[in-house]
Amino acid sequence: DFHANFTYVASTSNCKSINFTNTSFVTNGSDSGVSYLWKLGSTAFATTKNASYTFSGNGTYTICLIMFKQVSGGICADTLCQYVTVNCTNGGCSFGTIGFELSRSCTSQYVYFHAINSDTSGTYKYTWGFGDQQYDTLNHSNVYHYYPNTGTYTVCLNIKKYSSNTSTAC
Repeated sequence: DFHANFTYVASTSNCKSINFTNTSFVTNGSDSGVSYLWKLGSTAFATTKNASYTFSGNGTYTICLIMFKQVSGGICADTLCQYVTVNCTNGGCSFGTIGFELSRSCTSQYVYFHAINSDTSGTYKYTWGFGDQQYDTLNHSNVYHYYPNTGTYTVCLNIKKYSSNTSTAC
C-alpha cells in the first residue's frame, strides 16, 4: 500500500519560495521503482522526490503529490493534496493549511480520508462529500469510504469552526 505525504517550509531568504519534503512511504513491499509527480499550483510540475517552488505572489495554492508504481495488474498510486497559503507581509510569512489526505489499498475499494487542519485553536465540525452522492455528517475528521465502482470522484471536506466561518477543500 502507498501512502503519499509531504511537509513544507518557506525559505529563510524568500518567503514565497517553498521547499516541499516528501515523507511518503510504502507499507507492503519496496519503494524501488516508485515515481513521483508534484503539481505545484495551477501550472508548475516536478518529477523529483522532493520539490521547491517560488510562487509569484500571496495566495492559497493547491499542492499535490502523486506517487505511483507499475505493478502486476496495473498501477498502484496514492495522492495527497494540501492547500498552502503564502502570505508574505513585512518580510515575514504566515502559513495555514486546510485540506485532506487519502490512502487506499491497491487491493481494496475502501479509501481512508484524513482531515488536515493547521489551526488547532478551537472546535471544528467536519462534513465529507465523497463524490458519489454519499456523505458523512457525523463530525468525523478521519473516515473510511467504500467505492463500489471504479471511477474519478470529487471529494469535498467542509470544515466549520464553531465560532467563525466555514472552509471547504475539494
